[in-house]
Amino acid sequence: MSKLVYLSSTLADLASFRDEAMRALVKAGYRVKDSYRASPQPPADQCLADVRAADIYLGIFAGRYGYCPDGHGGKSITELEYREAVRTGKQCFLFIRPLDDIPGKDLDSAKGEYEADTKLRALREELQSRHTCALVSSPTDLALSITQALPRVEEDRAD
Repeated sequence: MSKLVYLSSTLADLASFRDEAMRALVKAGYRVKDSYRASPQPPADQCLADVRAADIYLGIFAGRYGYCPDGHGGKSITELEYREAVRTGKQCFLFIRPLDDIPGKDLDSAKGEYEADTKLRALREELQSRHTCALVSSPTDLALSITQALPRVEEDRAD
């Protein structure tokens, strides 16, 4: 049975990146969880349950911090998903878009959302200090980076 990858990112600003990531993952034989259906569970709870159910966590981070649901200490759903993946020992693959490559409309700082920008910058710094992250400048670059990383997943699982 193919492995289940949980694809995490903010949504609207990274739609084309998510599409390319999905294509690369499916082409490589992975199943991908990234969208949600109607559910009685609050969205954050559903996301975290889906992270726990996945075999692999793949996070894409750019210029938006994301939605912060009530009751989660002011953390965005994207950060909560990452933290749940680490807490549950998931293998994490992280991809970061350099801030200089991001148009202003997709930056919290350019929209005057300074608290979100501060949280995002701290999270990006933490990710880069704790993990080997790939820097990706375009959706095509992301797909290539994912394709290069996937064989290591299978090799690691076989050991």
